[in-house]
Amino acid sequence: MRILLSICLVAALLSLAGCFQKTEEAAYPVRGTIQGRDLGYCMCCDGYLIQIDSTVYRFQSVPENSGIQLEKETYPLEVKLAYTETGSCRHILIKRIKRNQ
Repeated sequence: MRILLSICLVAALLSLAGCFQKTEEAAYPVRGTIQGRDLGYCMCCDGYLIQIDSTVYRFQSVPENSGIQLEKETYPLEVKLAYTETGSCRHILIKRIKRNQ
């Protein structure tokens, strides 16, 4: 009986670990690399550059609770994030972001 109970407990713990992984992937579905400040001189240039897949986007800030301080980071910085495109000049709005460790 103890062996059966132990097996059930291990199975339940492994199940919960799998749920946590899926929840994290849903919250941070995209991986990217923040390249640093956008130092270009153009109408759309400003903020920071982030590469997601093979596309480079621009963004202005990250959520305050992210633990990332853009002005103090060392670049490139690997991150996980959720974002929406704003529709102009490849600017995005970052909803959630964290370091990819």
